[in-house]
Amino acid sequence: GEPFDWAVEPKFDGVSIALFYEHGRFVRGVTRGDGEVGEEVTANLRTLRNLPLVLDGSRRAVPARLEVRGEVLMRREAFQRFNQQRAERGDPRNATSGAVRRNDPAEVKRYPLEFQAWAVVQTTGDSFATHAESVAALRAWASVPMEACSAK
Repeated sequence: GEPFDWAVEPKFDGVSIALFYEHGRFVRGVTRGDGEVGEEVTANLRTLRNLPLVLDGSRRAVPARLEVRGEVLMRREAFQRFNQQRAERGDPRNATSGAVRRNDPAEVKRYPLEFQAWAVVQTTGDSFATHAESVAALRAWASVPMEACSAK
């Protein structure tokens, strides 16, 4: 009988990623891998145009350590455009998971990939009473808006 709040977010079909920040600087990114051992893809993630490499501490203090989970994906329109261009060049198709795991970050940069955050997993010196509070913190820290951070 106690009232409760819901947080509803879209389901993304991309590559699950964990981002690690130290003192506001992006230091490492890993895939979920097999659920126990992930693959380090930091250099490739640095090519994503909307992934903040340095967090903005002007509106909210940045924690010493922060782990953010989210998805790397291609929006449907960007995916269709990208595949059209690849077909015109005669290049083979490759999905997001293959792109994130490529050996050459310069090649990864050609893909229209973006990061969509969905959770703060760990943080030092900061705690959140609700998911909405953690989403508000992500918005404040992001120097480029994280569009998936939409919980009210």
